[in-house]
Amino acid sequence: MVWVAFDRAIRAVEMHGLAGPVERWRELRELVRAEIPEKGYDAERGTFTQHYDTRELDASLLTIPLVGFLPGDDERVLGTIRAIEEDLMHHGFLRRYRTETGVDGVAGDEHPFPACSFWLVSAYAAAGRRDDAHELMDRLCAPRERRRPAVGGV
Repeated sequence: MVWVAFDRAIRAVEMHGLAGPVERWRELRELVRAEIPEKGYDAERGTFTQHYDTRELDASLLTIPLVGFLPGDDERVLGTIRAIEEDLMHHGFLRRYRTETGVDGVAGDEHPFPACSFWLVSAYAAAGRRDDAHELMDRLCAPRERRRPAVGGV
């Protein structure tokens, strides 16, 4: 997220005395902060989107509260969490995004990606969904045999 790059560059100048056009970066950070909800948010569905020209989702959107862009209990963040649960959850774990859109140019199905599920744990916690965060974290940390979904009803 471009906003994060500007925000972290500003912090580096402020906290570590590094050189840089910090006032210009602040201006750009605020422009991006205003643009993302305008162009990267699907108000009809109540979720942020993978990029400006789509209604698709990406699990990396779960990092919005983690990087400080918005608080975890913001309605747009809560809607994004709900939409990601609906679209990207597969056997209790998250896929990064839906590959059917061709956004990455790679054919085939996307399997759950552990980092995405850990992002969801953090997003749950930021949203105040502590029980959901604990349950998913326990599932992620469980031995492999306990996590594997049953095959063929066995």
